[in-house]
Amino acid sequence: MSILERFSSTEFFSDGLAPKLDLSAAERALKAVLVVEPDSAVAVSLRASIRNLGFGSCYVANDHVAALKYCREHPVTDVLFSVAETTLAADAFVSHLIGDFHGVVPIALSNRSEVPLVLPLFRLGLRAYVGKPFTEETLEHALIAANLLDPIPQTVLTAENRNTAFAAMILGDLDRFLLCYRQAKEFETARAELARRRAKLLYGVEVAHALCEGSADDLTQALVDSAIELAEKGTSRLGRLRRQLLETRQGRREAE
Repeated sequence: MSILERFSSTEFFSDGLAPKLDLSAAERALKAVLVVEPDSAVAVSLRASIRNLGFGSCYVANDHVAALKYCREHPVTDVLFSVAETTLAADAFVSHLIGDFHGVVPIALSNRSEVPLVLPLFRLGLRAYVGKPFTEETLEHALIAANLLDPIPQTVLTAENRNTAFAAMILGDLDRFLLCYRQAKEFETARAELARRRAKLLYGVEVAHALCEGSADDLTQALVDSAIELAEKGTSRLGRLRRQLLETRQGRREAE
């Protein structure tokens, strides 16, 4: 199991202490999801998954102009759209969604080759991202993140070295999760925050995997390099522990 797979595995939270951040069954039932996907097979699969996840309704539009027309005529809460240009470019589509339909949650869908089209959309108000091929689990994570979590920081998405920025984000989220995890063992009030920390870590790993530069191995290497650097600097809990151990060993040697 790779580092990325281990971070996103349910085994990572196997003792059940970390609750799952979620939309309730009632909240899901109130959702009206619009799927914008020109590939009919993908659209059918998306609609089936959205219904399986318990969301209230799902309508499919084949192109972006048709989707905007549907939004004007029907209530829509979330829009899951392909970034591939149809009758409208993705950036213009997101601008219309944000500007014309208050409260609508935009979520982008793309394959690896279309990642450069996705990154600028976050600056326009994109809330979440799903990579192709998607699974029901990654789709659910994106829908929950879009509604309950803050978007991926702009500083990460616009960084000169995106993999290093993603690695720093993931390790920072992991550090904060582990601190909250330890506190939740003693304080009931920490458990609600633990659910958010867990969701942020898992979703961050999924997005980093989908939007990284190069391959997943390149992102994994950036994670390893960043973890080593943090440990050597002593700026994280792991680094401070390493420094304390080294100081203890040095003290013992001097005492001898």
